[in-house]
Amino acid sequence: MIISMKKINVAIVGMRFGGAFPEIYKAHPDVGRVVIYDPNIEQSNRVSEKCGGCEVVTSYEDILNDRDIDAIHIISPVPYHEEQQLAALNAGKHCATTIP
Repeated sequence: MIISMKKINVAIVGMRFGGAFPEIYKAHPDVGRVVIYDPNIEQSNRVSEKCGGCEVVTSYEDILNDRDIDAIHIISPVPYHEEQQLAALNAGKHCATTIP
């Protein structure tokens, strides 16, 4: 019997330090969409181009409100981590972070 698993859709927040992660997620066979966000849209666009066209959103709220995003990887500057982590969890998303 073959079990078909749903691919997970991942959003990555913070492209300055986290710019290498979109390519890693895109290469994983169990990942579907890879969505990226950084307040600096030019930074997001550069990373998107480098990773072969990751989807760019213009606000963190876009990620929180997207019902298809399963998990958020937060790699933003330290002062934003607590607020972004709590918002992700309150939105029902799985959350990974560089700062626990």
